Amino acid sequence: MKILLVGVGQVGSLLAKLLENCGMPIIGFDRKAPFFKLKDIPKFGKRGDILINTATPKLNEFLLKLAAKKEMHYIDLASDMKDGKAEQLAFDKIFKRKKLKGVINCGLAPGLTNICISLTLKNEKVVKMRSLEHVESKVPILLWSPEVCIEDYNAKPLIYKNGKIIEGDFNSEIYNFPKYGKFRVEPSIHDEIATVPKNLGLEYMDVKVGGKLGDFERLAASGKKFFLFTPALWKVVVTKMVFEVVFDLGKRKPYFIVDYKRMAKKNLPGNVITYPAALVASSIVESFDSLKDGIIAPESLPKNVKKRVLRKCRKVVVYYF
Repeated sequence: MKILLVGVGQVGSLLAKLLENCGMPIIGFDRKAPFFKLKDIPKFGKRGDILINTATPKLNEFLLKLAAKKEMHYIDLASDMKDGKAEQLAFDKIFKRKKLKGVINCGLAPGLTNICISLTLKNEKVVKMRSLEHVESKVPILLWSPEVCIEDYNAKPLIYKNGKIIEGDFNSEIYNFPKYGKFRVEPSIHDEIATVPKNLGLEYMDVKVGGKLGDFERLAASGKKFFLFTPALWKVVVTKMVFEVVFDLGKRKPYFIVDYKRMAKKNLPGNVITYPAALVASSIVESFDSLKDGIIAPESLPKNVKKRVLRKCRKVVVYYF
């Protein structure tokens, strides 16, 4: 089995290193860099290989068709969210028929967030996810693909209510995060909405996001100059970088945090988004043999696989469940 990795950018390059450390052979494909091009994938892929999309959700359907044709397994990091749906689920039947496995939305958020919700829910039917993506920097900083940041910023927020995904309200609120305090959060479109409520039997779910990173994304969307974060910028221009997600269940509010200070002390690569995302994806790849055929989201993974993902992410993620 070898890995065909589409996208070798902020997350893809980290994922490649993690999988190489596990002894997995990898071939990289990229739309822009001087690697193999997308049209070359059929030359290298064969039954039993794993095709991974870390480039852009816009390639999901194209790559899923290719995976089904070449009888390869499949993983990606996010949905394109056309009409508020996870478009990858349309390939579930053909994957089952060909005895192929696919896991979608395998990053940090979505990805680790889906897994945490599934493991922390008891009898709750309402989940209000509040995400803090905060960077304090002397210059505008982005943590991942500017294309994705701009798309997310311009997308209309969605909520899940009474069995339907609908456009949410546009009202912001002040939310008191357990670790980092009060921040204004704005309604957001997030891939968890497309799968978590239905798979876990929720009646309502919404997502709101806050923090300085959102301000930098707005600048990028308006055409202002920005920088992609590298460890060399730490303490020079970037003085704080944190990611905190709270799953507000009413009486209980489990959450997790990623603080770059913790990463810097361990000399880990990437940032508070990209490195945990690569850890999640690599953990799922390592568990592929234990998965059933068909297309599933992270919350539907076997419980032992979900716990394995949590354990692997503990080097950077601190959980408060």
